[in-house]
Amino acid sequence: MRKPREAPPGSEERLKNLLNAATDIIEIKRIQSVYFRIAYNHSPEEISDMVGYSLDHIRHIQASYWKYGEEALKVKQTGGRIRENLSLEEEKELLSSFNKQAAEGGILEVSRIKDAYEEKLGKKVHKTTVYRMLKRHGWRKIAPRPYHPKNDKEAMTDFKKNFTT
Repeated sequence: MRKPREAPPGSEERLKNLLNAATDIIEIKRIQSVYFRIAYNHSPEEISDMVGYSLDHIRHIQASYWKYGEEALKVKQTGGRIRENLSLEEEKELLSSFNKQAAEGGILEVSRIKDAYEEKLGKKVHKTTVYRMLKRHGWRKIAPRPYHPKNDKEAMTDFKKNFTT
């Protein structure tokens, strides 16, 4: 068995501070994987049992730490809009051209927004892409009323009573 690698001076104290500052459980376990090796000289097998990671994963974390330093212990955030076509600002800019028509109460067809979106993007997209964009920016579908806003109830009842066939 080869001799364990020597830790850089002061790394034990820095890892201890990182451990105290960490809030994510994954990040805590990654720091512990290296800290237990440096501070207490535990073997990767012992650390694997303590932390709950596989032996290969412990070795991978430690090797990454030796190669890249403390940056290797931080958790990379996943999720978000990885496959976004347009940024949020570009989407707002696109929708701002339709704001005037929407504010006046005019009928706004999604097909026109879709055409503008595709023109800006330079490729075809499915209509659900546009509907998700509208929802993301707080637009909602408002259906027309089932009756005329200026209708007269009395005139309608008179018409029904006096109608002859």
